[in-house]
Amino acid sequence: MIEIAVIGGGMAGLAAAWRLHRRRRDVHLFDAGARVGGFVDTVRTDEGFLVERGPGSIRGGRLAMKSLIREVGLEDALLLAEPAAKNRYIWAGGEIQRLPSGPKDLLTTKLLSPGGKLRLLSEPLRRAPRERRDETLGALLERRIGPEAVASFVDPFVTGVYAGDPYRLGVDAMPLVGELEHDHGGLFRGLGKKRGAFGSGIYSLTDGLGMLPGAIGRALGERVHLGASAVALERIDGGTRVVLRDADPIDARRVILAAPAPVTGALLATLGVPAQCLTHLPHAPIVKVELGLRDADLARPLDGFGLLTASSSPLPGDALPIMGVIFASTVFSGRAPAGHRSLSVMLGGVRDTGVVERDDAALVAQAERAIDLLFGLRAAPVMRRVTRWPAAIPQYPPGHLRAIASLGARLPAGVRLAGNHQAGVSLDDVVASGLAAADAI
Repeated sequence: MIEIAVIGGGMAGLAAAWRLHRRRRDVHLFDAGARVGGFVDTVRTDEGFLVERGPGSIRGGRLAMKSLIREVGLEDALLLAEPAAKNRYIWAGGEIQRLPSGPKDLLTTKLLSPGGKLRLLSEPLRRAPRERRDETLGALLERRIGPEAVASFVDPFVTGVYAGDPYRLGVDAMPLVGELEHDHGGLFRGLGKKRGAFGSGIYSLTDGLGMLPGAIGRALGERVHLGASAVALERIDGGTRVVLRDADPIDARRVILAAPAPVTGALLATLGVPAQCLTHLPHAPIVKVELGLRDADLARPLDGFGLLTASSSPLPGDALPIMGVIFASTVFSGRAPAGHRSLSVMLGGVRDTGVVERDDAALVAQAERAIDLLFGLRAAPVMRRVTRWPAAIPQYPPGHLRAIASLGARLPAGVRLAGNHQAGVSLDDVVASGLAAADAI
C-alpha cells in the first residue's frame, strides 16, 4: 500500500504531488494520458515558432504559481511580458477599439455612449443588497454598471477568461465581484480600498509554460504513472483502492482527486458520494489556431496583448465568429523567429460550441478570414497549427462554490479534491487548489 495516490496529472495534481514529494511523503501520480501537464503544453514547430497549445501566460497578482516555479528551480527562466502587452483591444461597434486603461480613457472611449458612461460612473451611488444572491455575473454587473458596460467590457472579458457568457456564469466564476459589493458596498468603493492588493504584470517562462510540468515530472521520476486511467474507487481497511483500466489496482491510504470534473464526479459516485456539481458541470470548447507570419504580412501593427470580441458585434460579412486573438510574439520575446510574428486565434466557447467538429482546413480558414478582416492579411501564413480542447473551461453556475463546499464536507476520510472545478480556472487558482489539497491530506 502506498501512502498517497494523486489521480490526474494536470497542474493541480502536479502541484499536489510536488509539495508532498518535497515533504518526503510516499506519493504517486496517475494520469490517463501520455504526458503530464494537462492543458499546459509547449511545442517548438519546425518553422522555429514557440507555440503554447494551452494557456500562454500567467497574471502576476497571485503567488501560488510563481512560488511553485521558484521551488522547482525555474526562477531564472521567468519571463516578463513586453511593455506593449499593457495595451488591450476590443472589436466592438464594427471596429477595433482600445480598452480604456484609466478614468481619462473612460471618458473619451467610443465603447460607451454618454448615457452608458454616466451609468457606469454613477455605480458608487447604488446600494448593495443586504444579502448575497445566487445570481449570474451579468445580472450583478448590470445592476452595478448598466447593460451597456456589460456588453462592451464584461462580455469580452468573460469571453477571454471563461470562453463563457456573463448571463450564464454565476458570480462564483469571479467571486471578487461579489465580495466587492457585499463587503464594501460597491465595486469602485471596494477597488479603492483594495488598491495595490492584487499585484500586476504578466509572465511566462523563456521556453514556454511547458517547462514547469516537464520539470516536476522529471523530479517525480518513477512516481509518475502515465497511461493509468482510474475507473473506480473502493473503500478498504486503512484507505482506498484505486481501480485502473487494464492494470492492477493500487491501494493507498489517502487519495487526491485532481482529474477533470466529470472524471472526478464519476469516481466519487463509485464511493457512493453523489457529485452532481461536478458530473453536470458544463464546459466550453476551445480551439486555438496558431498562425506564424512574416513581419510584412499584416497591414496593422500588433502593439498589445491581444484583441477580444464583443458578442454584440460580429465580424463583417459571412465570417464565422472568433473569441479573440493573442499577439503571442508581441507579448513575449522568443515566440517567433527573426523577421516573423505569431498569433493565437481563439475559436469556440459558448458562442460556437460546434467548433471542435470542424476539420483543420475549415478552422484555419476561419482564423485566417478573421485576421484578414481585423488586421489585413497580405500573404499566407508560413506556419499553421490547430489544437482542439473539447471540454476546456468549466462554466460555474450560480451557487457553484456553495455546492463545492457541501461536496467537500461529504468526502470520505483521506480523500481530497483539486482542479479547475474547485475555486477558479486560472493557472494560479488551479495550482493553489493542488497545494491546498496536499496540505489538507
